Amino acid sequence: MHQSVTEITPTPSVLDIPVFSGGKLVQYEFTFEGKSFKLEGASLWPFYFRQYFFERAGISICPNPGDHVIDAGAGIGDTSLAFGCAAGPSGCVYLFELLDAHLRACAFNIAQ
Repeated sequence: MHQSVTEITPTPSVLDIPVFSGGKLVQYEFTFEGKSFKLEGASLWPFYFRQYFFERAGISICPNPGDHVIDAGAGIGDTSLAFGCAAGPSGCVYLFELLDAHLRACAFNIAQ
C-alpha cells in the first residue's frame, strides 16, 4: 500500500451500477497525495498501488503537473481522478469510455 492513501471505511454507493466482479460499487472517502476524495468504486487499487505510476532507478513514467493525460477505457473514472491529482490544475485528463453505465459513474465521481 502506498503511504499517501488514507482510507475511511466504505459505505454503500448511491449508484446502482454493477462492477466486473459481479458485486456493487461502494463509496470511499479517502485522502490521496494530500487531497480529499469521494469515489464510487469497487476498490482503491489505482490509489493504493499507484498502478500507472512507474518510478524506479531514476526513470519516471507518470503524469506530472501540467501534463495532458489520455485515459482510454476509463471504466468508472478512478484512474482518471488519480491522473488528475498528479496533473494538477494546470494539466488535463481526457477520459474515454464506451459503456453508458461507466460514463454515468465517471461523471458522478468527477462531480464529487
